[in-house]
Amino acid sequence: MSVIDVSNLQQVSSYNTLLAQNNLINNVYFLNETDVSGYVFEINAFDTSGSLTVDPTFDTQIQQGLGLDDCSAIALLDVSLSNFNQLFTFQSDSDDLDDLSVNDLKFGIASGASTIFSNILYSYGTVVEQQINSYYDNQSIYDDYVRNLAFQITGGYSASDIFTNEANLVQGVQDLDSTFQSLFTNIIVALLTDTINNGHKSLPDIQNLTENDSVFKAAIALFTINVNSGASSERLTDLFDDIKTASDAATVSTGNVGPITVPLRFYSGDKIAVRLVYKNQNTNPIGNNTIVPRSYKLLLNLV
Repeated sequence: MSVIDVSNLQQVSSYNTLLAQNNLINNVYFLNETDVSGYVFEINAFDTSGSLTVDPTFDTQIQQGLGLDDCSAIALLDVSLSNFNQLFTFQSDSDDLDDLSVNDLKFGIASGASTIFSNILYSYGTVVEQQINSYYDNQSIYDDYVRNLAFQITGGYSASDIFTNEANLVQGVQDLDSTFQSLFTNIIVALLTDTINNGHKSLPDIQNLTENDSVFKAAIALFTINVNSGASSERLTDLFDDIKTASDAATVSTGNVGPITVPLRFYSGDKIAVRLVYKNQNTNPIGNNTIVPRSYKLLLNLV
């Protein structure tokens, strides 16, 4: 597994950079955008898609008038920091605070992680880059995707009022929230079950995984950022406090401390990047133009 020093993490200053995979040096980077600066953890396992079951319809007078891997657009959605701080834990058989190396630690999914994705309304994310029509104030994913349908079908007109069933189309996008909730939850529950049954994973264990290794690599990256954040930083002082709390709880007798399991914390402004692909079940509902999937890199902004 190739490594990068925390001090050399890429500094990204524009959402536009996030559109293409080859613009990013690493899956962990620092996003320095106005009001939302923080570390971003792109987790390859969180790349999913869903199909709408509703086809768009036109008014009759215009029916004859008839576009993480790369993504079509970037969106941002605030989610609960406290919930996502129930995602990762790390385990050590020593409380030696002077030897915090990932090579000596094991990483796992925390017991409270099973529901963190289950209540997120992904379609309510705000599109902040490559909007289909930036004229409108409401730039939620559900509006942007329906405008995208209008644009792809007509070849240019990018307003959803062209459809007679605009409300149904919007609802169709929103209904996919439950699909994405289930898909992400299934990933986390499977990893949590593995942690419960087989224990936390060492670095060699993670390197040998054939799927979802990106989840654990994100945990390693978060730990590395926190432990290298500076002697007086909240990230590091909280980490030491959490280690001490876990050590005290695991103390059998004076000087006899068993293995400790420690929560691994994100901080306000950190983001989990997920990729959502929206596609129509019927790719040619009207006219000759084919509706191609539209993908969003959704930054779950932890607040």
